[in-house]
Amino acid sequence: MAPNSLSDLELLNLIKEKSKQERNLTIEVINLIREVEKRRLYLKLNFGSLFEYVTKELGFEESAANRRISASRLIREFPEAEEEIRDGSLTLSNIVQAQVFIRREEKLKSKRLPREEKKKVMDLVKNKSARNAKITLLQKFPEQVVLIESSRQVTADYIEVKVILNEKVISKLNRLRGLLSHKYPNMSYSELIDELTNMAIKKLDPEENGARRNATLTVKELDSTKNESDRNGTKIKSSSPPLSAVERPDIQKSKTPTSAVEQSNKENSRYIPSAVKRAVWKRDKGQCVFKESESHEQCGSKFQLEYHHEIPFAKGGRPQAENIKLYCKRHNIHRAITDFGKERMQEFTPSSIT
Repeated sequence: MAPNSLSDLELLNLIKEKSKQERNLTIEVINLIREVEKRRLYLKLNFGSLFEYVTKELGFEESAANRRISASRLIREFPEAEEEIRDGSLTLSNIVQAQVFIRREEKLKSKRLPREEKKKVMDLVKNKSARNAKITLLQKFPEQVVLIESSRQVTADYIEVKVILNEKVISKLNRLRGLLSHKYPNMSYSELIDELTNMAIKKLDPEENGARRNATLTVKELDSTKNESDRNGTKIKSSSPPLSAVERPDIQKSKTPTSAVEQSNKENSRYIPSAVKRAVWKRDKGQCVFKESESHEQCGSKFQLEYHHEIPFAKGGRPQAENIKLYCKRHNIHRAITDFGKERMQEFTPSSIT
C-alpha cells in the first residue's frame, strides 16, 4: 500500500509498527555480531578487528558499526538492556556515549568501575535525546570535558583535529618551538607535530635504528681504539677511520669470548636477538604478515606488532629469522589459541581472550 493512500491514523500506526520491527531486526543483528566476536570469526576472515569486519564485510557506516558493536557488548554485560533497546527507551547512540564516558572515568581512576556504577551511568541516558544525554553525562562527569577530542576531514589531504590541552603541555610545546627556532623561525603547531613525529620514528622504528647501528662503530670499539693509541703514544688522525676489533688482533683477544654453555643457553631460550628482530622487521616490511587460510590475503596491520614464533618455543621452535614473523597482537593471540587452545591461553592473557 502506497503511503500517500493512507489516512493520518493509518500512517502513524504503520510507521510505529515498522519502527518496532526495525528495532527487533537491529537486536537480531546485534546478537549475531556478539556471537561473531565470541567465536572470533573476524580473525579467521583476516580482519584485524570486529569493527573492521562490520564495516568492510557487512558494509555498515563507521558510526553505525560502532553503535552496534557497543550495544552487543553492553547486552553481554547487561542482558536486561536488550529489552530497553527493543522498546526504544535506550538508543544505540546513547549507549555509545555512555560507554565512552565509562571508559574515560576508568582511565582517570585507573581502575574498572563496579557493575552497579556502570548501570547507573546507563540509566542516566535512558529516554533522552542524544544531546540531552550528553549534557547529563557532562554534568555527572565534569572532569572529562578536557578529554573530549574530535577530527574531521577538511580536504583530501588534510584532517582537522581538535584537542584540549592543559597549560603544562602548551608550555612544553612552546619550549620545543623555541629550541627549534634556529632551524624553523616561524614554526606552526602543525609543523612542530610533524617534526616531532619524524624524530620519534627515527628513535623508535626498529628498521631506522638498525640502519644507524650498522653504519657506525660501537662505543666499546671506539674506546678500545682510543686506549690502544694512547698506550702506543700515537694519535689517530681525524681523517683516518679508527681500526675495528676485526682489524686489531690484540683488541679482539682482549674481549671475553662467550662460552659454549652461555651460547647454548641463549639459543635455547625465548630471547630473540636484536639482529634477528631487525632482519624480520625488514623482511616483513613492518606489518602483520598473517594470511587468511582460504584466500591467503595478508593482514597488513601496522598496529601493536609482535614477534611470533611460527613453530612455538614450547614445541621446539628457535628464535631464528626463518621461524619468526611479524604479527599484530590480535593475530598473534589468535595463533596462540590455535596452537595451545583457548583455556590454556586464558592463563596468560585473560583480558584478551573473551
